[in-house]
Amino acid sequence: MTLNDESQIAWVLMAVVFGGGEKQASIESIISAADYVNHAIIKYDELFGGIHFLLQKEIIYRSGSNYKLSKRVLNRYKSIKGNNAAKYWKVTEEIIIESKDQQDIHIQPLEEIVKKNAYQEAVNNYIERNKVK
Repeated sequence: MTLNDESQIAWVLMAVVFGGGEKQASIESIISAADYVNHAIIKYDELFGGIHFLLQKEIIYRSGSNYKLSKRVLNRYKSIKGNNAAKYWKVTEEIIIESKDQQDIHIQPLEEIVKKNAYQEAVNNYIERNKVK
């Protein structure tokens, strides 16, 4: 894992946190939150790679077509006092660094993680919803 990979994974994790919180995050809410966090629409490969890593390390779980934080990870975020972006980022980095040595679990076939057509539909919906009129 390179530094760039860690940043990409952190971006995806933060998007799941802000896109779902204690609830489930849809692909569209993850895309929206990723734009909020990094002021850019996340590319398919970035989203796919991040989700894949987070699932393998049991940082998030899949629930239908949505994603949610594991209880362990959710509790880490709940411990943050106030709405401090720097603290959220620090916890995110810690979670990713700690998980690097953790054994990967077997997950469903890769093409089932984030389907490209579902990604594209979510991006289109997000862009349409946020057009300046």
